[in-house]
Amino acid sequence: ILAREIYHIKRRASVFSRSLQLIQESFTNMSAGLGIQSFERSYQEVQQELIHVRSLSEELGDNATTVLALLFQLSSYQLNGLMRVLTLFSAFFIPLTFIASVCGMGFDVIGFGLIGTQDDGRPLYKFVIRDQNGWNTNLVALSMVGSAGG
Repeated sequence: ILAREIYHIKRRASVFSRSLQLIQESFTNMSAGLGIQSFERSYQEVQQELIHVRSLSEELGDNATTVLALLFQLSSYQLNGLMRVLTLFSAFFIPLTFIASVCGMGFDVIGFGLIGTQDDGRPLYKFVIRDQNGWNTNLVALSMVGSAGG
């Protein structure tokens, strides 16, 4: 609500500044048409007042723009804080959920095991799970199935 009000103030200041510019141009053209010289005191006073009020309206518009930018930065900062808290919770609970789901499956042996040999004859060890039937299961495949289901 505050940002909307500040935006309306900014728009009004912009319209007011534009109106003053048109008034100043009209006053200059009207004065020239009436034969009023630009060095006359009353002409210069009116021009100075128009310039002063126009600069105030432009300054108000600039200040409103600055305040709007600060409001947006503040809301972004608050949102970043919320996202940080959510990230910490998820970083804590997602691994725990995975570990609980793996441990709840009733496997006999969980650990590194020899699953074959590489092309050059060296043994190939991977993290495997052996169930009651003696089948080896790769943990990566298990984690993909687990993440797809939950």
